[in-house]
Amino acid sequence: MPLFEASPSGGGAHVLSSYATGFWGPHDALHTFCEESYAVTSLSAEPFNAFGSFCYTAVGVVNLWRLSKLGLPLSWRVTCGWWSLVIVGLGSSLFHTTMRYHMELLDEIPMLVLLCCGCLQCSDIHPLGKRYRWKGITLLDLMLVGGMSVLTVVYLITRIFGLFVTGFTVGTIFLLGLYMTAEWNPDYGYLGGRAAVRILLARVAWELENHLCASYPMVWYLHNVWHIGSCLAASDLFLFGYLHRLEKLGMRGIVAVRGGGAEGNEGPVSSASLTPGRVTRTRAVKEGIDPTPIQLPLLLFCPEAAVALVKSAKMDD
Repeated sequence: MPLFEASPSGGGAHVLSSYATGFWGPHDALHTFCEESYAVTSLSAEPFNAFGSFCYTAVGVVNLWRLSKLGLPLSWRVTCGWWSLVIVGLGSSLFHTTMRYHMELLDEIPMLVLLCCGCLQCSDIHPLGKRYRWKGITLLDLMLVGGMSVLTVVYLITRIFGLFVTGFTVGTIFLLGLYMTAEWNPDYGYLGGRAAVRILLARVAWELENHLCASYPMVWYLHNVWHIGSCLAASDLFLFGYLHRLEKLGMRGIVAVRGGGAEGNEGPVSSASLTPGRVTRTRAVKEGIDPTPIQLPLLLFCPEAAVALVKSAKMDD
C-alpha cells in the first residue's frame, strides 16, 4: 500500500494511509507529513515536526519581550504580527503532536490570520491605504483581511485542503507585493525581497517533501526546512513593518499614545508623553515623572543599517 493516497475529502490533499495509533487516537487530519507516525513516542505523532514548530513561537516571544521592555502601551498594529507568529507556532506544534483535524485548524487558520496581521501592520501608511480608506478601514484591509475571512469560512465548510493551500499562496503573494510597493528606506527595504526568497525556498522544501515522500521517506526533515524558512520570512516582513512605521510616523507609529498615531506627530517619548498637561522640570521632580526620552528596542534580526533609525527615533511630549 502506498504511503500517501488521495484524501476522501478531495482537494488534492494527502493523508497517511497506514500509521500507528498513539495517545491521541487515529489520524483524522486532512493532510499529514512524511515523518513516521509515533515512531519515537506514543505521546506524539510527529515529535520532530512538533519541536521544529516552536521556531515561530520563539521569534515572536523574543520580540514581544523586547518591545515590552519599553514600558509603554504599544500600537496593536505593531504587536499583532508577533502575537500571530506565537500562535502559529503553538498551533503547529499541537497539530504535529496529535495529527487530529481540530488541531490542524489551530495550525492553518492562524496562518491566514498571520497574513492579515502583516497587512494591518502597514496598510494605514501604504500609499494605496492612505488614498483609499473609509473610517480607518483601507482598501487593502478589505482585499486581504476580507479575502482571508471568506477563505476561512469556505474551507471550514468544504474541508478541501487544496483550497487552503491556494488561498494561502495567493495571500502571501499579495502581502509581499504590498510591502514591495511601499515607500521604503534602502536601509531596510531589502527585507521584503529577502522574505520573498525565503518563503519561496521554504515552499519548494514543502512541495519536495509532499511529492517525494512515497519514494524517499528520508525527506521528512524537509518539513522543518519549511518551518524555519517561513518563520524567517514572516520575521522579515514584520520587522519591515516595524521599521517602516518608525520611519513614517516616528515613535508614535509604535507607541499607543492618546492623541498620537497620526502621520506627522513624530517626536521624543518618555513617561511624560502619557501624562496629561505640560510637564515642566519642577513638575517632573514633584510628581516623580521621568522626563528622560525612552529608546526603542532593537528587534531580533534588525539590519545593521537600520540601527540608527531605531536609536534616533523621538517623540515630543
